[in-house]
Amino acid sequence: MAVHLMMAGLSHHTAPVAVRERLAFGPEQLRVIVRAARQIPGAVEAAVLSTCNRTEVYTAGRIRDISVLKSFLEEHGGLEVSPHLYAREGSGVVRHLFRVASGADSMVLGEGQVLGQVRDAARLAVEEGSPCPTIRRLFESAVVCGRRVRTETEIGRGAVSVSHTAVELARQIFGNLKGRSILLVGAGETAELTAKALVQHGVSFIVVANRTLERAEMLAETFGGKAVGYDEFPERLGTADIVITSTAAPHTIVSVETARKAADRRRGRPIFFIDLALPRDVEPSVGDLDNVFLYNLDDLQEMVQRSLEGRGSELDAVNAIIEEQAREFELWLGRLEIVPVMSEFQARLEQIRQREWSRSERKLAALTTAQRETVERMTRAMMKRILSEPWSFVRENEDTSDIAAALSSLVDMFHLDPASLDSTSTDESPIEEAAG
Repeated sequence: MAVHLMMAGLSHHTAPVAVRERLAFGPEQLRVIVRAARQIPGAVEAAVLSTCNRTEVYTAGRIRDISVLKSFLEEHGGLEVSPHLYAREGSGVVRHLFRVASGADSMVLGEGQVLGQVRDAARLAVEEGSPCPTIRRLFESAVVCGRRVRTETEIGRGAVSVSHTAVELARQIFGNLKGRSILLVGAGETAELTAKALVQHGVSFIVVANRTLERAEMLAETFGGKAVGYDEFPERLGTADIVITSTAAPHTIVSVETARKAADRRRGRPIFFIDLALPRDVEPSVGDLDNVFLYNLDDLQEMVQRSLEGRGSELDAVNAIIEEQAREFELWLGRLEIVPVMSEFQARLEQIRQREWSRSERKLAALTTAQRETVERMTRAMMKRILSEPWSFVRENEDTSDIAAALSSLVDMFHLDPASLDSTSTDESPIEEAAG
């Protein structure tokens, strides 16, 4: 295949939050990582999918050694990430990404937020690199697959979410949530949804602290709460029953000492930390303090999964859609590879024709100019006739699984090098002429 797909990464399935946060990138850092991925030898195209629960790098090009991608992630996350990495290539890449976009691989089965993250990854790949035709088509097809899954199956309806789980935990800690207060530090989408769910269940007062005050004011207005500067949040901890953190800080923002001071001010009244950030915002040992309850993404995942028993009945329908959409993409990819293989085959036949013509040059010296032109036309016609048979086969079988095997055989038999040509070219005129 002229274009080979590969991916490597880690997710909540393979790595705890302490490892995942080593490969958690902020917006600007993510741009740097995408540019770096484009420099991987053989990676003609590259994209990075980064969410709070996964980081994956995708390439399209001539890379065949999966260890190259794993080494790339180890370089940016440290050797500690190595045991937690997984990898796919070829059709495995397609089906994996389509499962991700469908919500079938998410912490919350069927969640829809990942669709936007897949779109963002494709957009960033184009912004930081070349037009990326294969990667862009792959990610666009994944979004189409995800939309179909959400409209044609029940996997996303009534999903047990992180915000729902947070509400249940808060009820276990406080009982009735009426009159309770929230401190929202950061303005992530999941944090906003969690705060909204808590307000709907009785929480009456919310304070929003964010590095961008304008964003904090917008959120506070939505909830009928109050916005404060980011630097004020440590002093506000002691007044909040529930603290939701979702910043993009590269290090923890709530230390044990800070949490202890807040707990002391509450004089035995519990405080509930919901840490939705990656890297984590709250030091893990904060949860060891008296009357302090701390849950991070992994804790919430475990509770969500326990609540999802029985939801897997929809997966058969989901997998059928994934398979259908994956097959459609692979047919497109196969067509993309037809042009360079057939162009290289035509070039090889022309090379043979010219070589044999040169060898017969002296024997044809007595021919007139008109006769030489006749022989020239005859040899070209023979070459086109030879080419027409495989080209007819390609035309008749381009939508079947036979085409990939046929192209591979052609490459092997004639020692072709289609990778030396532009596989994204749409100029088929030489082949159309030969097929005529």
